[in-house]
Amino acid sequence: MEASLQVISKEFIKPSTETPIHLRKLQLSYLDQYLRPAYMPMIFLYQADELRGLTSTNHTQISHVLKQSLSNTLTLFYPLAGQMQDMSVVDCDDAGAEFIEARVQAQLNDALQEPISEQLKHLTADAAAGTLPGAALVAVQVTYFDSGGIALGACVSHKLADGTSIMTFLNACRGEAEFPQFSLDLANYFPPGNCLTTPLSSESSS
Repeated sequence: MEASLQVISKEFIKPSTETPIHLRKLQLSYLDQYLRPAYMPMIFLYQADELRGLTSTNHTQISHVLKQSLSNTLTLFYPLAGQMQDMSVVDCDDAGAEFIEARVQAQLNDALQEPISEQLKHLTADAAAGTLPGAALVAVQVTYFDSGGIALGACVSHKLADGTSIMTFLNACRGEAEFPQFSLDLANYFPPGNCLTTPLSSESSS
């Protein structure tokens, strides 16, 4: 699958509404400070007839809808559109989430019948870059199969969200859940320490 996958475009999607100045800095909790800057990948596979009112050949419309939904959702989950200032603070600067469009010369059924991790990992954005300073905290990749099927892959920083939070965010992006209230008060229960205020570096993931 890797050899036949072609990246069509890459861009950053910003929140539809600018984050207020008083919310620009998010202090991580004591627990989150000690998490490595790992990313959690998730992949959703859709047959062409499962897309709500969208034809399998209208890739431009599909991508437009996804980008608009992502932009609207980032307004509510605004820290995910920011960047890590250091290991304990998120700069909610509306830098945006990375959005990648790709095309693969393969059938969706092949991915379903042979779900090898080495094959499926190409359907998500490269999370390795997320360990670098200034990297996006969310990366979304939509991959169009020759068969008309679609893979929607996402990588989200585990320092900002656990599995449940990530699913809530992705469901909101896909329009399958009402937008919930995003809780950002964990640091009130687990106050941050002062031992991890060093800047991020390319060696932070080692």
